[in-house]
Amino acid sequence: MTTALKNKPKRQRATVILLRDNAVLLTFTHSGIALLPGGNIERGELAIMAAARELYEETSLIATSLRFVFEHESNTTIHQVFLAEADGNPVAGDDAAALAFHAGNPAGAAHKLSPGTIDILTRFQHQTK
Repeated sequence: MTTALKNKPKRQRATVILLRDNAVLLTFTHSGIALLPGGNIERGELAIMAAARELYEETSLIATSLRFVFEHESNTTIHQVFLAEADGNPVAGDDAAALAFHAGNPAGAAHKLSPGTIDILTRFQHQTK
């Protein structure tokens, strides 16, 4: 890791896991990368509020339940990970180009998952066994 990365403060992100029929909701960037819904925690904003806001902005879903599950730290980001429940059908919005549900092993996904998404989903799967 370069010195510049070591000295740069890590991004604070609220990350949401939403399950339906044992599949997790993914958002796709315009470049085709699959991510869990979520985004920056704004200054003064509670992580749980950022999770609810980002879920709505990216999927049009209103969380009926949000539960903190763990914190995950990557090279550039500290993720506050929440498990969400929401009613309705998700619709891509904000910076999400598309949405899809993924079931199974994240490392063997047909989608191009970000490394952080793979790590978070793998940890979540091990935690819920």
